[in-house]
Amino acid sequence: RHDDVRISESLANELVKRHPKYAPGWDFLGQLQRKLGKNDDAIDSYRRYIALASEYRAGDFSDLATLLTDRGGPGDKDEAVQVLDQGITKVGDLAGMHLMAAGIETSLGRYESAARRFDKLAARYRPRPDWSREKGEVLMKAGRYREAISAYDSAMALIKAMSEQRKK
Repeated sequence: RHDDVRISESLANELVKRHPKYAPGWDFLGQLQRKLGKNDDAIDSYRRYIALASEYRAGDFSDLATLLTDRGGPGDKDEAVQVLDQGITKVGDLAGMHLMAAGIETSLGRYESAARRFDKLAARYRPRPDWSREKGEVLMKAGRYREAISAYDSAMALIKAMSEQRKK
């Protein structure tokens, strides 16, 4: 199976050499490189795919952001947040991308920006207890204890307002 993936990677490399503006070729090559553990190459392929594609899936952006975050080189986490924001712009205001970006921003110490993402989610989709709790955790890390307590209180109020079946 590993040999099949390597052969496929070789063919995909040939495809993008001959047709460098063929976005699906870069996407396919990136997927193969990721399977082979060639994450630096996969990052480059996914970057090219996103630059060339006219239609996107949310996973296009979250996959690249995951690879960048996992690599953890200088500026990789910053680029991961930028990639997710680009995805939010191109694919839509999706909760998963905001949550992923909030986690990365929290790890970078950008607590205000991370907390704002939870506010955006609550405004877009309606408040949820888990989002209020996560916002509270971010605010605790920022040393903003009073605001964190308010976020935790909000989470508790949302839980209390739920039906018994939903609470379970």
